Amino acid sequence: MFLVTGGAGFIGEAVVTALLQGGHQVRILDLRVPSYLEASRGPGGSVDFMRGDVTYMPELKKAMV
Repeated sequence: MFLVTGGAGFIGEAVVTALLQGGHQVRILDLRVPSYLEASRGPGGSVDFMRGDVTYMPELKKAMV
């Protein structure tokens, strides 16, 4: 499982897409819901979105479980 913070941004989208295409499980932690989320599912990969702020420790800890 890979945790990508800021996965709704330009660089985050590229990272998430590459991980999914490689068949990895990805969790995104961001305040915005990525518009590409449904279109970026790769073969064998899965994505989980959590709305949250990386600077708020309880949300970050929850995303890392």
